[in-house]
Amino acid sequence: MKFVFTIALLQLLVMGSSLAQNFDYSASPAAEATDRCAIINIAMDESHSMTSAEQDFMRQTAIPRMAETLYSDQYQFDHVFVCSLGFGFLEVNEEFDFENEVNRRKLENLNIDDEDFFGFHLGCTTANPDGTLNNNGVTSWLVSDQEGEGEDGYAAVIRAIQDVPSEIDNIDLLTSCGTLAKNMILVTDEDRDELVPEATIQTVRQKVADTGYILNEVVAVNIREGDIGVRFNYPIDPIDTALETQQFLDSPSPIDYEGAKNEFFVATGGGNWTTEIVYDDWRNLVTNADANEFSKEHYGPLIQNTRGALWSLEVLRNGTAEGNQDIANAFADAFVSIKVDEMVDINPEATIVPTEDDTSVPATQEPSAAPTKNLPDPGSNGDPHFRTWNNEHFEYHGQCDMVLTKDSHFADGLGLEVQIRTKLVRFWSYIKSAAIQIGDDILEVRGNENNPDDGTTNYWMNLEENGKLSTIGGFPVTMRVQSKDKRLFIIDLDSRFPGQQIKISTFREFVRIDFAQANKEAFGNMVGLLGQYVTGKTLARDGATVLSDFSEFGAEWQVLPFETMLFHDTEQPQFPQKCIEPEDPRGFRRRRLDEEAVTEGEAVAACDGLSDPLDRKDCVYDVLATQNLDMV
Repeated sequence: MKFVFTIALLQLLVMGSSLAQNFDYSASPAAEATDRCAIINIAMDESHSMTSAEQDFMRQTAIPRMAETLYSDQYQFDHVFVCSLGFGFLEVNEEFDFENEVNRRKLENLNIDDEDFFGFHLGCTTANPDGTLNNNGVTSWLVSDQEGEGEDGYAAVIRAIQDVPSEIDNIDLLTSCGTLAKNMILVTDEDRDELVPEATIQTVRQKVADTGYILNEVVAVNIREGDIGVRFNYPIDPIDTALETQQFLDSPSPIDYEGAKNEFFVATGGGNWTTEIVYDDWRNLVTNADANEFSKEHYGPLIQNTRGALWSLEVLRNGTAEGNQDIANAFADAFVSIKVDEMVDINPEATIVPTEDDTSVPATQEPSAAPTKNLPDPGSNGDPHFRTWNNEHFEYHGQCDMVLTKDSHFADGLGLEVQIRTKLVRFWSYIKSAAIQIGDDILEVRGNENNPDDGTTNYWMNLEENGKLSTIGGFPVTMRVQSKDKRLFIIDLDSRFPGQQIKISTFREFVRIDFAQANKEAFGNMVGLLGQYVTGKTLARDGATVLSDFSEFGAEWQVLPFETMLFHDTEQPQFPQKCIEPEDPRGFRRRRLDEEAVTEGEAVAACDGLSDPLDRKDCVYDVLATQNLDMV
């Protein structure tokens, strides 16, 4: 036995001496690096209280589906890497009898003192387009059969990030990857044991922000009454200030939670899920699964005011260990969809701003440059789900005329501007008209608002109702009648920008705009509600301020008096009147209809053919709102 131990130890020492240099997150990609890459980095609790069910979920469901989706024709990633670390595994007599003995390297000191950390790095490998891994040992996590271990999730996140090598499966990250999306996933069923005092909330947030990761935590919390997950991308300081002020008031007023936007991921039955928005302090909506534990307090602040999310390990266990297949499917679909969305919207320029309170350090993260690979076409759906040049999805339901996008230098000074006009219906709105100007020509298209059943086509060419359609700014424009309710207008830019088109489609009263196969050559200088093409940032009109509150961002791009209004008539409000906001902007975004001719299950089935997960979610939202399956 001693001889076997010596051989195993020698293997570990030899392997450790030949380990590749750690990846330099601060270095710029080489000039020849053009591939689109992603890292899925997992820190997995291996302590005695864990079960194999959550490990199997990550190993058999989450990772394969994320890899398959990222490699798909929809997103076209070139390389997807998977790295992992196990922590909380208590060894007995230092026996090296692990399933993945050679790959499983006990962590040695790098930046933090971790001699009692119980951590093992399992390495990194490449995921294949079918979801399999080149080296399955990377996810060969264990569950300790010994009690008394400690679990330091803070140290685990830091070590998982810093132990990524510069080369994975003979692929050099800096010379191959022009862009590198990074997602960090922590899975633990315990609160944090402080084994590494240097690992604090501040240092974890700083590490995540400095390296450009988005952190997600699957931890032992209950989210409202059984929700799958939640994202709370807002600073907590104003709420804490208001709470402190209330203590000194005889008649404290209710706290205004405006801006405290919580995005909940909710199972809806039948294995489906949806998103709901609630404005409140997230600490009122999340509780610890065990009253004697502090997972909420320890792990919630790590993702406060970032694009990361908190996920309920209790819901995951209910769906996997207890065999509730609907819950398992809903959790898997939501988790994979949100993770892929985060990785597509890569974020290399994260910064962190420390505060005096270590538990509420806000991290400001900005969208990254527009990707070079083909993504879903940017634009806006009739029920305004906006998709920016960088494939970020958001909604704005104010009523007014807005600048969707514009560039006065388009086509060597010809100029291009797209304006939309929205109509409010209580707490949601839709695009009723769109007007496009290229050069001196204007095409305005309006949905069939007054008589949606009669199949009428409503458009104006240079202010003439149903005027002759030939060209706009010298580019051919055509109209197709797709059905009684659907019309499609195509502006073909191919003569100047090969393969580029602007499409305006109508369905009943709804108008949609898409920029087909958009590229930098045609749209590289565009700004407006679709963001800035070059950087992908949602910029204010000053061209410098990044607006992450989409209500503020929508109102920012209201058509102003110095801009030419492109529509043939005027409707209220017009600046200086502000956009009319929804009646209940803080309520649930799910629409609760008095009569549901179309059920949620029918909507999900109708939208299932859409390849983009966020498009499917938007589609279900619209079908239920209109009670019309043809919205698909």
